[in-house]
Amino acid sequence: MADVEAEDRENLKAENAAFARRMGSQFKMLREGKNWSQEALSEKSGVARNYVGQVERGERSVTIFTARRILRALGVTLSKFLSDMTE
Repeated sequence: MADVEAEDRENLKAENAAFARRMGSQFKMLREGKNWSQEALSEKSGVARNYVGQVERGERSVTIFTARRILRALGVTLSKFLSDMTE
């Protein structure tokens, strides 16, 4: 039983990492679509530039609140962003 639970945790960890990378790629695509640097997005969203970079690379998970700040700066709603990620 413990082996199954450990395997489930590892699978969830891998799925979460893949989701973070997909989400980061989507943020990056939106930012680049506006021809903005990470610095420009940082200034417009109030999110630190190094954090933006980590999120875009999938190295950091982003809270829903920070995602909203970034997306508001990009002119995209959270619902649209998540909808586009599932398509």
